[in-house]
Amino acid sequence: MRQEQLNLLEALSSSRGLGTYFTDKSTWWPWFVFIKALIGQGTLSAREKTLLKDCTGLDAPPTKRIREAFLICGRRSGKSTFCALLAVFYAVWGEWKRYISLGERPKVFVVAVNMDQSKIILNYVKAILSLTPFLRSMVKKELADSIELKNGTEIVVKPASWRSSRGFTCGLLLLEELAFFRYESDSSLRDREIYTAIKPGMINIRNSLIIGISTPFSRQGLLFQKFKKHYGKDDRVLIWQAATWTMNPNLTERELREEELEALGIAEFNAEYGARFREDIEGYLPLQIIERAIIKGQTIVPAQKDLFYHAFCDSSEGLHHGGDSMTLAVVHKEREKVILDAVLEAIPPFDPGVVIQDIVELSKQYKIRTITQDRHAVAWIANDFKPHGIEVEISDKTKSQIYEHFAVAMNKNQVELLDNRRLKDQVINLQRFLRPGGMVKIDHISGQHDDIINAVAGAVTLAVLAEDERPFSASILEAINEPEGSKFDKLSEADQEQVRVFQKNSWLLDDVKKEKEDDDFEQTDEELFAELDAENMADIERENKEKPGKRRVRATVGCFPHNIEEDQRRINFSKGKRRRSWAKITSYPVRKIPRGFDSFLDLDE
Repeated sequence: MRQEQLNLLEALSSSRGLGTYFTDKSTWWPWFVFIKALIGQGTLSAREKTLLKDCTGLDAPPTKRIREAFLICGRRSGKSTFCALLAVFYAVWGEWKRYISLGERPKVFVVAVNMDQSKIILNYVKAILSLTPFLRSMVKKELADSIELKNGTEIVVKPASWRSSRGFTCGLLLLEELAFFRYESDSSLRDREIYTAIKPGMINIRNSLIIGISTPFSRQGLLFQKFKKHYGKDDRVLIWQAATWTMNPNLTERELREEELEALGIAEFNAEYGARFREDIEGYLPLQIIERAIIKGQTIVPAQKDLFYHAFCDSSEGLHHGGDSMTLAVVHKEREKVILDAVLEAIPPFDPGVVIQDIVELSKQYKIRTITQDRHAVAWIANDFKPHGIEVEISDKTKSQIYEHFAVAMNKNQVELLDNRRLKDQVINLQRFLRPGGMVKIDHISGQHDDIINAVAGAVTLAVLAEDERPFSASILEAINEPEGSKFDKLSEADQEQVRVFQKNSWLLDDVKKEKEDDDFEQTDEELFAELDAENMADIERENKEKPGKRRVRATVGCFPHNIEEDQRRINFSKGKRRRSWAKITSYPVRKIPRGFDSFLDLDE
């Protein structure tokens, strides 16, 4: 049977082409208006001109040949069906032979958001190819994800992946549900990656076409960028934005609001059916900020002897495939920078006991005795770490608060990240959600994961907020307890000088008492301690009773308001120490604290 040459409008209107697919063609009239604008053929009625203006911002059809078109339409508007119709038309009537080399096979490439959606599109394509004897005769071979036609063209339908999108000649590229490509697990930049990977294979075909069809989502990604740049402009990129009830006259706005508004909420309803980009969701960090922080090629920073490390764990039971990973992030601080040293991720399903052992081994490398977890940590974690000498603390901050601290540090260029693709994708996938009352929640999109970035942001937050309570390295602290012993002798000259500064500027309790006695203010040692830090002293005594033979030293700073101008302050030593808090300062001027103190003191107003 000889192939009759038809244009897209003729093929969809005629029984000789694809017209038999439509049971009621009148309900598809908005799509035909789009086709007229796309191919620049056919006259527009007054009603069609009004629709064109509403959907494109244009007063008249484009005057230039369209190379790219992006349809931003609501759910149930017929996007998948229209996508399949376009695929079949261009595969059968595309006229690409004159642009290709001998033996080259041009493709209609349909990229769906996931495997399930690609199967749906392929089934639509198969159904359309069975409409007429002519279409059935065009089919040469059917494979799992493609259909080869006798004219040498191949229709390929695949889930979104830039890896399988390179190195072939393409006449038509269809990006189905484009707005959601970046939120699948393979790559958070996959919309742009697929677009740039396939486009070079379309250059030689003069009448090639790229069409993106999608429900809108957040105000970022390829679809939003195209919309922002080209909507309402008469150029080679056509933007068509229309609500569900505009593209599908069988549905009314009133009916959809009654059915869906209460379940979805106004913002999601306006996106899903009104085809409006969501203003309640914004990107977390700009890509350039994220890439600036990544040290290319650096996947781990080996542990160093004289550094103090922070660790944050995002725990998981690891029962189900596709569930949450269990992660640990280790960081340290160098001057104003927080350095990400190591990331451990266990992807489920996994044996929790094995993962715990892996975390313990990593913690030993970095001399970590305390691991912090978020508020939603699973309860068994603390008990499993305890036999290994590792304590588990629960963070006092919400996930959104942790992400806010991390964002501030990233924007100030105070963070160095490892070159980890999954970490980068998870940072990019974080969104800011505007909640009722003006509250902002930072989290991942539903169905995605943030296990790695949660641990990394938590560890960075620990380091940032510990700026004024960060202790000396372990070797220096040991030398402070034994200033004339072997521990001191093994230190470098610079570290020995830090110990001397500490000792030189540390006054004993008797000096503090003497200052107060000079003002005729009498107190016993016990009363003075109680006044300075009653709660802390009780904790210290309890610790020492529970662990006899392990006497620790903690410094407490006292201030007396009788002579603020002279910056009276004293350090008083007692037996015992709180973890990571070597001193307590209470309400006094701090501008003249000796150099080196701010690296280990806990400053409280």
